[in-house]
Amino acid sequence: MEQLTKNSLERFRGGTSGFHFNPLFKFAVHYTDAIQFLGANGCGWLIDAISSHMTHSLKKRADVKIRWILHRRWNNKIELCAYCHWTMKELVKQEIEYTDFPFDRLGNDFVIYASQAGENVTGIWILALPLED
Repeated sequence: MEQLTKNSLERFRGGTSGFHFNPLFKFAVHYTDAIQFLGANGCGWLIDAISSHMTHSLKKRADVKIRWILHRRWNNKIELCAYCHWTMKELVKQEIEYTDFPFDRLGNDFVIYASQAGENVTGIWILALPLED
């Protein structure tokens, strides 16, 4: 496993070479190389948590883009929250009991975007890091 740092994620700036998926969410959530890298380096639980919400709680959302933020609060409480990208209205909040996520190296608010796959593809969300836009 490679250590997750801002520098290790920087190699994904500007885009992805392909899309990946977890077979459990194959027809609902795909993700970029950077998200695949996160999963391969200890954050598969985060991708699964987001994918689960995308296929259940947020399945029928018409928002073009959803901003997922893994927050470490001042009291060390951890929350995974989804917001409408345009209005920042909270859509989902899940408290995380325990994580070894590297907040010390990646910051207290780690962002992942979920966007609709495209005009001709309905029901599929793409997960990506902001630096991949």
